[in-house]
Amino acid sequence: MREKINQKWAKFHFYKQGDEVVRIKAYPYAPSKRTEEYYLQAGDLALAVIEDDGTGPKGKSLDQLDKIYYFKNGEMIKEVNNTNEEEYTVNKSDAEELIQEVNEYLSILKNQGVN
Repeated sequence: MREKINQKWAKFHFYKQGDEVVRIKAYPYAPSKRTEEYYLQAGDLALAVIEDDGTGPKGKSLDQLDKIYYFKNGEMIKEVNNTNEEEYTVNKSDAEELIQEVNEYLSILKNQGVN
């Protein structure tokens, strides 16, 4: 694993439907509670959900999630930011980094020989 990923995440959960990965959830090292969740369709990133405290109760509504990125055909089409952080433009580099990370996580899974 890249050093950045190795320092950032304690564990990953991969969810499959048949042979296809449909969801990845990354859990941080303590004391951080930030989680990142990725949803895939046909091997491509469709949705990324970032929660500053993703260790809390499940079943949050969309307006309770911190950041949501929507993708189509490898491009970010919408970003929803429910945090107090001000953003003036959609940050394409964040979207590109999320796509890169998902591809790396899938590569790690494949190289581990996990089915």
